[in-house]
Amino acid sequence: MYKIEFEQRAKKQFYKLSREVQERLTEAIDEKLSVNPKEYLIPLAGNKAGLYKGSVA
Repeated sequence: MYKIEFEQRAKKQFYKLSREVQERLTEAIDEKLSVNPKEYLIPLAGNKAGLYKGSVA
């Protein structure tokens, strides 16, 4: 199992979303990213090497 962490800015944006959207995103993260994130994410470069960005949609 992988650990998913969000930057503070992403957390603030997440909590501004409707409860329904928050639940859908949480479900997608649980189903996809926590099992095999490299299949859905793009690795970052430079000082963020080792971190990833992407979409779970």
